[in-house]
Order: sequence, then structure tokens, then C-alpha cells
Amino acid sequence: MLGAPTREMLRRLLLPLAFALAGCASASDADVDDKNDAFSSANATLVDFDFRGEVEMATPSNVKGRIRAQLMYTVGQLNVERSVARLGHMKLTVDPVPPIAKDGVYRVGYRAQVQVAWGNGAPPDAYDLVLPRRVDDASVKAFTQSYGIEAGCTKEQGHDLGPTNYWWYFRPQGCPLAASHVVRTRAKVTKSALDSDVTYPEYDRVWEDGSLDVVAVFGKSAPFENEPGDYGVTSYQDFVRKAETELHARVVRSAKGTDVVADTTLEAKLEGGRTLTITALLVEEVRSVGPAFDKRYAEVVTGADLVLYNGHAGLGTNVAALTKKGTFLPGKYQVFVLNGCDTFAYEDDTLAREHAAVNPDDPLGTKTVDVVTNVMPGDFTVNADLSVMLVTMLLEPEKPRTYASTFARINASQIIAVTGDEDNRFRPGRAIARAATFAASGSVQKNEVEPHVTAPLAAGRYAFTLAPSSTSAGGDADLRVRIGSEPEDTDRCKSYRFNSNELCVIDVPAGARAYMTVTGDKTGVDSGYSLRVFPMK
Repeated sequence: MLGAPTREMLRRLLLPLAFALAGCASASDADVDDKNDAFSSANATLVDFDFRGEVEMATPSNVKGRIRAQLMYTVGQLNVERSVARLGHMKLTVDPVPPIAKDGVYRVGYRAQVQVAWGNGAPPDAYDLVLPRRVDDASVKAFTQSYGIEAGCTKEQGHDLGPTNYWWYFRPQGCPLAASHVVRTRAKVTKSALDSDVTYPEYDRVWEDGSLDVVAVFGKSAPFENEPGDYGVTSYQDFVRKAETELHARVVRSAKGTDVVADTTLEAKLEGGRTLTITALLVEEVRSVGPAFDKRYAEVVTGADLVLYNGHAGLGTNVAALTKKGTFLPGKYQVFVLNGCDTFAYEDDTLAREHAAVNPDDPLGTKTVDVVTNVMPGDFTVNADLSVMLVTMLLEPEKPRTYASTFARINASQIIAVTGDEDNRFRPGRAIARAATFAASGSVQKNEVEPHVTAPLAAGRYAFTLAPSSTSAGGDADLRVRIGSEPEDTDRCKSYRFNSNELCVIDVPAGARAYMTVTGDKTGVDSGYSLRVFPMK
């Protein structure tokens, strides 16, 4: 079951997609979104495509938007090669708009430089791309009608084929395309210096607080249609079941609703005092969720080590919606997995930019986030296994595996890649914490105060973190910390998003104790919390 766009999804996506194209930059500017990330994959090689293109239009407006729409047609044709271009990080340089031609058409040239995850064996030295000359609504509709499945120009599809999704199915190889309808261009292909297969997740940073915290978001395959046997619902249920049977976690909280269709929290006590917490959320589709999901997601994503998304990419809109949600902690390292159709093509620099904003020493954001994406069309039937495999990868820090060696174990129908790992420092043999220096949990009502104190600490810089309890949701507790004596009201740690996520980073002299208080800040609610203290890496 491929995660292609459904008819109802396409209807809902059409208007926002049009607005997105209308908001692109003017033709005179070169793009600056070509972020150079490292790349690791077991089944793909990172290459650079460099080519000239041309797009036709009746009026010279929204030139870059039209070029981007034209280049979406690379998705379908490169999928034939088990490959896809990283369109979210493309460098695009547009020529000055020429005078209108005698036939009343503007022909605008450009140069595109884009990374491609190549999964079809050894990369070629050059690759021929075929793109429609015009991408205005009327031209795309005519193109779709002329070169449909009967003409042998599209992939066999299980969903309705139309102008808004034709590019995803486009297969120009062997298609009788009229020269007047397409632009043919040859891309120069070179292997990227950023291609690597030796990077590891930052195991020591994942486990610095003694806990692996996972957030797993699943979307339905047929949103809002309540179909029996929905593949997204089944994937969610399979993941929860496998977390119980294979990861030996037990359900500690379960809830249902409309905005969050299902909300399950599981916990496992691990050897040596470590813990595993998994929050699994099922939604109709990410791009349409309301404030209840946003609030719940904000509670759990802030302190998460691994964030998994499994579902439709939604022509990129579900990916964009999720990456714009949540708040992140300074110094907190996270692995984000965006698993949907061709998410390597859609993921941009939003996550890196948001992490960079709270980490002044990480201007590119890559020190604090690695992003895992799918090069191929997603498959709902393997989502649960893939997710458990990625949790297991982080769950065994004494048996560390490179990203590439883990990806090699994933179902062969999928090509998984990670970017942003160029500055990962972990290597086997690096010390990994067995447990947090101090850990406590509890629950407080409005204005109720619970005090805590550590044993004498070794000298160093420590993180004091407060997070919502895994067994409750919706609370808001405040953390105050002082070294050597009881904290005052002014010793409050910074709060994140009106919930119990709080952080203080304090330099502690040798032998000093840390005194902490947790205070309830929400009326009528038990604010469950988890408090951890650990030295920062």
C-alpha cells in the first residue's frame, strides 16, 4: 500500500499549494536555501545535479514559483531510478526575464543545482530530465489529459490521477511527448563530497539523562473517511503492540479524542536504571490537526530524543506542518524521522533553523538535530517495523550502529537517508551515562510546592530539566533551582510553551548541592512531572 495522495486529500491541498507557489521570491534573486548537509544511507549515494532549464509563461510573474512547480516533475521520473531530488534545499539562479517572444510567450532560463539521493546502483555521469514547458493551470490540465496512463506516461496508480498530483506519477521514459510540450535538459552528475556511511547517532547525548524518550506520530491512510482496516490505523496499532512485545514496554496511559484520535504512552524499565518512554499519537492528518494536538505534541516533543512521523507526506504539506510545531530546548540533541512519500524531496531547513534559534553555538542547527527521510514512496505496511527498528537502534548504546548499518536492515522497498549528521562526534568507546545524576517524579496542584535536593555534585555544568509526567497530560509546573540553598521565586527556570517543560543550565562547584522546588501553576489540574539532573556534554 503506497502512501500516494488520495482524491479527498488532493482537493484539500489544491488551494494551499497554489498559495505556496504564489509566495515565492522574484526572478532576479538567487535562492539561498541550499544547505550543505552530510548524508548517510545504506542504499543510496548522494550526488549533485547541475543543469540548465527553461519555463514558459504568458506573464513574467511568480517566476520562481513556476520553476519550482516545473521541477516537481523530477519526483516521478527519478522514482523510477529509486531516487529523488532534494527540492527543499535547491539552489536556483534565474536569468533576467527576456522580452516577450513573437508568439506571445516569455521563455525564462535558469540554472538549478540540487542534491539527489541516487538509489539505482552506481550513479551516471549525466542524466536526462524531461519537464513540461508550461505549468499554469490550463497547461497542466491539458498535459495531464494528453499524457495519461493510456499513453504510457504515468505509473499505475491506486488513486485518481489529476493535474494536482500528475507530477508524482509522471514517467517520461518511453512516453511519446511532443517537443512543443516539454523541455529536455541534461544534468551533469557528480558524487557529492558530503556522502558518508560512517556516522553514528549521538548516543552519549541521547542517554545523558538516563532515558530514551520517543514521540511517534501516525497519520491515517484515508483521513476523515473512517474506512475499516485503514493502513495508518493498523500501523499505529502494530507499533503499540510491537512496543509491548518486542521492546517490553507497558501501557501506562491511553486516551482517545477527535483531534488526537488515539494517544498511548508506554514505559519500560531498562537494565542499569535507564528508562524508555514512548508517546504514540494517531491523527487524521497532520496538516489539519487542531489545538488539542498542538498542545499535546508541544508537551512531549520538547524533551524527546527520537521523533517519528509515519503517514502521507501530503505533497509536502504534512511534513511542513509537523516541522513547524513544537518548541526545542537549548543543547538538546534530537533525531527526527519524516517517513512518507519522497520526504527527502520535501524536507527543508525548518527543523535545523528552529534548533539553531535556541543554540547560538550551532548556527546551522545540525549539531542538535539529525533528520531522517525517505527517498522512495512510503509504504504503510512497513511503518511499524521501521519505527521499532529505529527505536532499537538508539536503545542499544553499548552496541552502537552507524545510521547506514541500521538503514540496511529496513525493508528493501524503502530507501532511508539521514542528513545533518556531518558534525556528529560519537564513536564507539565514548562513555555513555547509565542514569541521570538525580531523578524524581511527582504531581502538584496549583501553588503546591514539592522540594528536592541532590547529593553533593562533582564540578561541572549541569542541566536541570522538568518535563510532563508520562502518565498525565495538560499540566503546568514550574521549576526553581539554586545551588547551596533553598531557591527563591527569582530562581525560576525558563518555561517552554505553557506546560511543564522547563530548563536551567547551571555551573556547579565541586561538592555543592542543588536545591530545587516544583510548583503547580495550573488551577484544577494535577501537574504530573519528571525532574532530572545530569551533566551536560
